[in-house]
Amino acid sequence: MNYTNLAITAVVCACAPGIQWLLCRTCGLGYLGSAWATSVYNCLYIFVQVPVLVLLGHSAAVTPKPLRTLLAPSEMSSYLRLMLPGLIICCSEWWVMELATLLS
Repeated sequence: MNYTNLAITAVVCACAPGIQWLLCRTCGLGYLGSAWATSVYNCLYIFVQVPVLVLLGHSAAVTPKPLRTLLAPSEMSSYLRLMLPGLIICCSEWWVMELATLLS
């Protein structure tokens, strides 16, 4: 498991409610603040993860493999097991942001 990525995600996730509150309530932007907050912490992911990748280098998870290997049934099931949680997280994040926009 990539604990560095987990730590970065946890830090940004912990900052997200504060950024939402700051831009929606304190700055008085309302629903526009929710959209700006989403952009801010998505940028925060990039600004934290890129230096970590540069400093630590790539892991075994991102080494290139031949297409024939990737399309093998065993590799495809491995990919789908990794893809499904990410898909669920992306969809739930989208709905949470929609809810935050409606509530602001």
